[in-house]
Amino acid sequence: MKTGLKLIKRERKHNAQKFTTKHDDAHMCGDLAVVAAALAVYGTDAHVLDALNRVDAKTRFDKWGLTRKYAKNRVKMLAVAGGLIAAEIDRFLRCEQRSKRGHKQKATRDL
Repeated sequence: MKTGLKLIKRERKHNAQKFTTKHDDAHMCGDLAVVAAALAVYGTDAHVLDALNRVDAKTRFDKWGLTRKYAKNRVKMLAVAGGLIAAEIDRFLRCEQRSKRGHKQKATRDL
């Protein structure tokens, strides 16, 4: 049996092959984390409030279509959420590194 961590690592590796760090770095307003949160709570009584409308308040579907795509596969949905969280952590750490080297790009931006 595969563990959750193995599934998340596999998902992150798969997505890293599809999306570049430059692509991930373009999501400075928390897109990766917000969609991950929407995936993680989908099907529960929790929900994500999002001022930028990346997650529809009524349907709880995200703007990238991931909640709709994986709605019938909860394990895959959670693995994708974990992969997005890993991508957000990687993006944040790269931003911190750039900041330490004198770049003015912020690690996060106030919404």
